[in-house]
Amino acid sequence: MEMNEELEKFKNLAVQYLNTLKPISVEKNRYEVKIELTSYTELSCMITQILKSCILTLEQNANKDTDIALMLEMALQLLPVDEFELLDRINELQ
Repeated sequence: MEMNEELEKFKNLAVQYLNTLKPISVEKNRYEVKIELTSYTELSCMITQILKSCILTLEQNANKDTDIALMLEMALQLLPVDEFELLDRINELQ
């Protein structure tokens, strides 16, 4: 009986504290994480900073994985920053 009580306590703790990952489907091991942002522009800035951090990290490792650095630089250039700002303006009209 003591084992069942401990298991129940553990389950209650899990429900109370394990709230970051939310199941996204009936498939096992598929979760999503909610990120709160103020705007599409903030999302754009976040993506940009992630990409820049990757580039800097790769550049510090002197010519290792240069193909990855080039691809990250290309992705950074392809980010539709103006379109993100347009989406913000459209979203404000709602």
